[in-house]
Amino acid sequence: MKQGKIYQAITQKSGYVFKNCAFVGFDENGKPRYCALRAPSRDSHFRQDVKNSDKAYGFCMEGRSHRVYEFEAPIDAMSHATLCKRYGMDWQEDHRVAEGCLSDKALARYLKLHPEIREIVFCYDNDMDGRDAKGQPRNHGQVQAKLSAEAFRKAGYQVYIQTPQGKDFNEDLMMFLGMEEREKECLENTRGMEYP
Repeated sequence: MKQGKIYQAITQKSGYVFKNCAFVGFDENGKPRYCALRAPSRDSHFRQDVKNSDKAYGFCMEGRSHRVYEFEAPIDAMSHATLCKRYGMDWQEDHRVAEGCLSDKALARYLKLHPEIREIVFCYDNDMDGRDAKGQPRNHGQVQAKLSAEAFRKAGYQVYIQTPQGKDFNEDLMMFLGMEEREKECLENTRGMEYP
């Protein structure tokens, strides 16, 4: 938020007020070039890129290492970083790039700006209930992860695929926080109990 990459966007349309999360991607001169709007509520599926957004400038979290994690959505990049922090890891060490879709445009551009990066970890969604145009089962995120991994391996990078346990890393974070909360409640409920 302090870097201006995340803020609350308020839009008025047809007498209604919409409040959404805005995730901004910048060029190397600090000019905003991409903005993804996403509903902050689990109950809403609103997703929209601001008009004239260029997906080659995805939402990025710059790191210091030679590794970059790539995600479909900014919230998954942030959730992954949060999970790393919760597990005691330095969440700021590695780079993170969110495409805003199933693409490698932002990653390709980011790699040009960061020649020190030698490892790519593809962290696309786990679309277990996905279907193709013919109605056949298709895990879109994992299919793309394999395609992207192969393309970047051929380009000389070490590549890995990290699949979330649930649908995506935001869902994994929510499950982790839920388990943590239940564990805390369990401990609270057992305080003061006497055992035979």
